[in-house]
Parts: sequence; structure tokens; C-alpha cells
Amino acid sequence: MLSHYLTLEVYCREIAYQIMFIHKLIKGYVLNNKVLKDSLLVNFSYLVYEFVRHFFFSGFRYYKISRLSKLKSSDTLVIIGAGSTINELSDDQLGELGSYDVAGLSYSGVLPIRQTFYFYESPSAHEKELMLEHAHKLLPVILDNNKKGALNKLIWKNSENKIFNQHFDLSQFVCPNVCSILTDNYNTIKKILKYCKKYKLNKYFLVQIRGSVAALVQFGILLKYKKIIFVGVDLNTGKYFFENNEKYMSHNFADPYSFDNTYTSNVHRTNNPALGIPIIEVLRIFFEEEPNIQFYVSSKNSALIKLLPLWDWQNT
Repeated sequence: MLSHYLTLEVYCREIAYQIMFIHKLIKGYVLNNKVLKDSLLVNFSYLVYEFVRHFFFSGFRYYKISRLSKLKSSDTLVIIGAGSTINELSDDQLGELGSYDVAGLSYSGVLPIRQTFYFYESPSAHEKELMLEHAHKLLPVILDNNKKGALNKLIWKNSENKIFNQHFDLSQFVCPNVCSILTDNYNTIKKILKYCKKYKLNKYFLVQIRGSVAALVQFGILLKYKKIIFVGVDLNTGKYFFENNEKYMSHNFADPYSFDNTYTSNVHRTNNPALGIPIIEVLRIFFEEEPNIQFYVSSKNSALIKLLPLWDWQNT
């Protein structure tokens, strides 16, 4: 019986490798063909493929995005990243943020802010050293904060990255489906988002476009928040809030960019035009297409200040 299970495991692993090989082959071909890359039909076909692929690689774990609406307790959502402008916030301002619904990303889970939704994105399969950094330093803090009630819902944003299970047990995290698209064309992206909203596809999956913050904005739209505040979403720098800051030095986190020898720009990688459409241009689509939502940014030192008004703090 044991040999039967081992044979089945080897067989499934071989299928996974074959799928990945075909995936890279087809994706590479499409990305090198501008007509196909910017085709609305090709991108929607790729979304369907991504949904099925993620479902398979996540171990058939699936959590419908719209189920998270039951946790909503405010008409204001704070999307909190890990940018250095977080260090500008006073204790009173941090406290104010905790009075709203908060959707945090990765390193934000160590901040002294109550978070309704915590989205964890595990490193990619090739980032082996960063995986160990997360497993040994970041995630133990996250689980501890969850037990203390500081982090309410734990969400594994890219659970298709099944290899991370070798380093850490994320069985407590729910697994929504977040799917990427291929195009960098502004108009094609705009149409994709329009149709996803029109046909309510964002109830079932979110679209990843250049950065996680784009998926979280769709999440905020789905849950019908009236106000969305960006905190620590700087985009004009690659600096993290825990770098050279005494308050967070005890975590001893390494700069994630230090694990990537190919990265040299000071601009956040998601906003680097050399790597694709800048994330700020993707966010501009949401700002223009969602007139019923008031968007704000917490710091004048964020690149978003070019597009959004500064949040008017109650506790100043």
C-alpha cells in the first residue's frame, strides 16, 4: 500500500513538472509575440488556465474571495505595504489605522496594527534563501500575532507555490485564487478589469497585474469599500520600513532585494518600466474607473501622491 502511494506521488510530481515545462514554453512564445500578448481573448484564456493551474498546484485548496466579506466592519479599507514611509506614522496614527479594516501584505504583519485581512505571498520557487528567511523569521511572528488576535484572517495569496510547504506549514491560511495576465498594454488591462467586474469574476479570483497591491484594490472594490487608503505603498523606492529602524531591528530581517543579485534599481521593482507596465499606471485605471470610491495615500513621499490626495488624519 505504501509503495502504491509513493508511486502515485511520483506520478503526480512528474505531471506537475510536465505542466510547468509546457507552461514556460507557451508563455515564452506568447510573450515574444505582441499581437498574442495584447489579445483580449488570449489573456482571458490564460486567466482560465491560471485558475485551473493554481487550483491544481495549491493541492486543490480553494477559498472563494467573496466569503471574506463577512469580516468587513468598516466602510474604509487600509491597504498596507512594507514601504519606508510607514516610519513617518505616529503611534496615534497607527492606532487610527487599526480602527478601520486593514488588508496587509507580507512584512506588514509584524506592525503594531490590528489587521482584518493578512495576505501572505511566499517567495518564488527559485528564491530558496528568501524562503528560509521567511520560514525562520517572518512567519513565526505572523502566527504569534494571529494567536494574539492582531491578525484576523490569514490568507496565502500564492498557494500554488506548493514548494513552500517544504519550509513551513501554512495549513491555517485560506487559499484564494490570484491569477496573472500576460499583457502590459494599458487598454487591454483596462478591458480585462472591466469585464471581470461586470461579470463578477472577482468573486472567484483576483487578477495579478505587476504587483500584489493591484489584487488588493480589486479585493477592496469587491467588498464595496467607500474609501481606500494606501499606507507604505511607496513605489518610488525599494526601501522597507524595517531597514535601519530601531523599532523593528529586533526582527533582524534581511533586505529581500539582497537575495537578488540582478536587481540594481532604487525604484520598487513593480514600478520599474524596464520590467513591464509600472504598477502606478495599473492603479491609475482603478482610480479612473471607480469614481464611487475615494482613494487616499498616507504620505506625501509616496509616488501615489501624484495621483491621490493625502489622507486627513483624525489623530494628529
